[in-house]
Amino acid sequence: MPTATELCIYYEALRSYYAGRAPERNENSPPFERVLRVIAGFGKADAVLGNLRGGLPAGEVLTPAALAAMPDVALERALRPAGLAGSKLRKVRGLLNVLAGGASMADVPAFRRELVSMRGFGRESADAVALHALDYPVFAVNARTYRLLKRHGFVGEDAGYAEMQDLFQGVLPEEAGVYKEYYHLIRQLAADFCRAAKPLCAGCPLKGYMEYEPDD
Repeated sequence: MPTATELCIYYEALRSYYAGRAPERNENSPPFERVLRVIAGFGKADAVLGNLRGGLPAGEVLTPAALAAMPDVALERALRPAGLAGSKLRKVRGLLNVLAGGASMADVPAFRRELVSMRGFGRESADAVALHALDYPVFAVNARTYRLLKRHGFVGEDAGYAEMQDLFQGVLPEEAGVYKEYYHLIRQLAADFCRAAKPLCAGCPLKGYMEYEPDD
C-alpha cells in the first residue's frame, strides 16, 4: 500500500501535466455568489447565476433575501442547468435557512457546521463551500477523490470521508490555494482518464505509480 506522502508526488505530477490549465476563479464576486457557484457546480455556475438574476424583479440584486422570496418552482427552474435540480434546490434552501438564522459566512468553521446540519448538505458539500467559496483550508473529498485513492491503493473499499480527508491534510501544506488546486487537478484527471467506467489508464500521468490497473 502506498504511503500518504506519495500524494505530494501525485500533486506535483498532475501540476506538471496540467500546467497552464487554471480553474475558473471568482474571487472578486461577493461571498454569497461564490457559495451559489459551488452549489451549482463548476462549469455550470454562469448559466445558473444568469437564470437566478433573470428570475428577480428588474433592478434587484442577487441576495439571500431576494432568493428566499423566489418560489420553489422558479428557483428549481433556474437551477436546471446544474442537473439534479431538486437536490440543488434543497441545498440552496438549506443555505438560505442558515443565513436567515443569523449565521455569518465570515465565521467559516461555525458556518460550515450549520451547513452540515441542514437538509441537503453533508460534509462533502459543506467542505466544498468552505474551501472554494470562502477560502477556508479544508480538503473537500468527493467521489472522484475516492476513485483515485481506491484505485491506487491508498484506501480500501469501505474508506470513510474523514480517513480520505486526513490523508491529504496530513501531508499537504495547510493552504486553501493548494487544496483548491489539487481538487481541480483530480477533477480534470477524472474527466480525462480516471473515469467511473472504463478508465483510460494507458495515457494517465499517474500510471507509473500504479501497481496494477483497476478492474472497475
